[in-house]
Amino acid sequence: NTANVTSGVMNVTRIAPEVQLVSMNTNYTAPSQTASSSYSVTLTFNVTPRGGTIYMGTTTAPTTTFLGLVLQKDSGSTSTPNGGVVVQLKQGSTDITNTQPAGSSSGWYQLAEGTTYTFVVTANQNGAPSGTGLGTGLYRWIVNYLRFRQTDGGSNLDVPGVSQTWFTSYTNVQ
Repeated sequence: NTANVTSGVMNVTRIAPEVQLVSMNTNYTAPSQTASSSYSVTLTFNVTPRGGTIYMGTTTAPTTTFLGLVLQKDSGSTSTPNGGVVVQLKQGSTDITNTQPAGSSSGWYQLAEGTTYTFVVTANQNGAPSGTGLGTGLYRWIVNYLRFRQTDGGSNLDVPGVSQTWFTSYTNVQ
């Protein structure tokens, strides 16, 4: 008797982490005679990895790596915030931004399975966004994706599977 064995490629994908929006608060300061307007958002969300350790979040260029955070005008045009984005990582009420292990080559935070982490992201827009279809008018903050990595390493390991659409109310930005 002979047996035939056939093999195939098996791809393993991590289970997406559990993600829960906690709050998304805005603050708008109208322009004065000495300063331009300021429009900011503080976004707080919890992440609990499932199926193993993941890598998520970074303080280096977060809006181009793990978080799709933009300003959207009521016409549909979008702009990235010009005042920068700051990411803070907490475990419970403890700030672990500077003590949590980050990936050796990527700089993304290493998040252990079953532990709940809280990301606090702040972004600021100084003055009205400029560019085609932008300028003064009604704007809202919108988050259209979150990304995580299964292992430390190159960008080809990004998994854009944590699909969220979170948004604020429109504010008149001058």
